[in-house]
Amino acid sequence: MEQHSESIEISSAVDDVNSTNTSDWSWTPITWSWWLIIQLVLAILGISGNLLVILVLFQRRKYRKPTDILIGGLAVADFITSIFMIPQPKLSGVPDTILGEIACKLIYSSVFLWISISCSVFTLTAIAIERYIAVVHPFQFKHWVTPRKIIVWFLIIGLAAIAINSRTFGTTWVDSEHGKCMHKYNVPGVQTFSGIMVFLVLFIIPTLIMLVSYSLIARSLRLRSRLYKLQKGVQSSSNVSGPSDRLLVARNKVIKLMFVVIIIFIVCWAADSVALLAYNMRWVERSYLYSPVYHVLVVMAYFNTCANPLIYAIHYPEFRLAVKDLFFGSRTVRSSLFGKDYNLTTKGKVYVNAIV
Repeated sequence: MEQHSESIEISSAVDDVNSTNTSDWSWTPITWSWWLIIQLVLAILGISGNLLVILVLFQRRKYRKPTDILIGGLAVADFITSIFMIPQPKLSGVPDTILGEIACKLIYSSVFLWISISCSVFTLTAIAIERYIAVVHPFQFKHWVTPRKIIVWFLIIGLAAIAINSRTFGTTWVDSEHGKCMHKYNVPGVQTFSGIMVFLVLFIIPTLIMLVSYSLIARSLRLRSRLYKLQKGVQSSSNVSGPSDRLLVARNKVIKLMFVVIIIFIVCWAADSVALLAYNMRWVERSYLYSPVYHVLVVMAYFNTCANPLIYAIHYPEFRLAVKDLFFGSRTVRSSLFGKDYNLTTKGKVYVNAIV
């Protein structure tokens, strides 16, 4: 998941030294190609969809639980990412000054876009860990996962996102000879190391944590379901007879919902992450960058930013009711939207149905 904007875009063609005034700022106007049009559409969908999630959760802030806070943080990260996805004129000329250096490192590199993307990935990973603790270690949940500790989680996520993208500051600077921003690895092997590190930290490790967490969750649910049936004489896991049963069904809905979110994340980012790793390992030619294949993979990756609100709307009826309540005041009994099972982790007994 290496940064697209910083991927060795040193200037596709080196202009004559005298053709660029090194003391001037210049911007290349937007050329509306098909991929930029799709990117703009995805950005608009991401802004509107994630803003809707934020507003719904804010409306129910009095009932918020750790799961709600984490999903709200995910929506905020995707909302910011969508804003930075809006196509902008390209910074094509900068003066060799401190301000020019700052512009290259912050604007040309699109570092803020990639910090927000990193926050989104790390928050999605944190949600998987929170769900794992809630199901597999329910008695410790209320001690390990609290709204105050979630704030600490977000602080760690933000610092990690900045750290993983800080390499940009050392590899992007002003080419004083031509008055342009350039991105280059001066030390041999650094590009390879950086590509591997980003691939591992922003894709492989989060994916493994998510898949392992949900595998352990599914295993725990199956085992407890058998115990539940033996203790209660339940013949069918679809029986919903009391408050505990309804809360357990609500838990399963949230778990299945977040599993779908994770699968979509893997589908959206897998091809682009592998392709950029191959580029940084020099397994593919430089011509891959900004080729039609490159743009298709980038569009797939960007789709993930607006996908989560669509998933909530399609697979989670409670979200649709919350949206209706937000706009029309449907008199729905308000409660935690995604953390309905919280009370199960604060009582003496925990009965869990199988995921159906």
